[in-house]
Amino acid sequence: MPSLTSVLSGLMALPLAFSAAVIPRQAGGGTRNLFAAADFDFINGQPLAASGGAFYIGVPTNAPCTLAAPQCEQYSNTTSVLIDSLSSSVGMYSTVPSRVYVAQNGVFSFTEPGQVNDIPDGAYTSPFDGEGGVLHFGGGNFAGWIACPLGAPGQLPYQVLGRVSSMGAVCADAIDMAITTQDAESVGAYEYI
Repeated sequence: MPSLTSVLSGLMALPLAFSAAVIPRQAGGGTRNLFAAADFDFINGQPLAASGGAFYIGVPTNAPCTLAAPQCEQYSNTTSVLIDSLSSSVGMYSTVPSRVYVAQNGVFSFTEPGQVNDIPDGAYTSPFDGEGGVLHFGGGNFAGWIACPLGAPGQLPYQVLGRVSSMGAVCADAIDMAITTQDAESVGAYEYI
């Protein structure tokens, strides 16, 4: 595991490279697990899962480890993010870094592993913060988080989107929600796909 000094030096040299190293707690920042908060019981309190470059409710996290089996035992298969309150940005809490953003169409997304600067045109990367145990976002005339059904309304899975001015029409049966955060208790994943 890299030293705190080397991680901080790396973060200053590559401000968007997030690592699974221990990061000091910042007001509104730090390593967090994400959860849905809504008036609908079937999604309220459900964890958000990273899979296929986006965030979902009711889908397993896709966090493979390509290392040898004994080395993979140290990694988690839980979706965790690193909220950097100094740069107002969010990255996946993983050894192979990914950056979190809200796509132009509203999809709450993350980059491919190791591609922290490969952000699509028109996407919003900041400002994020986790103050008060809630993930806040302020880009693109943001008007709140929503969950859209991928199948029948009222049944999981749902995809998480941010209401941004560039997104166009909102899905039918969208559920208004918040994203709450809790301190991550595990080490990060190796990578998220």
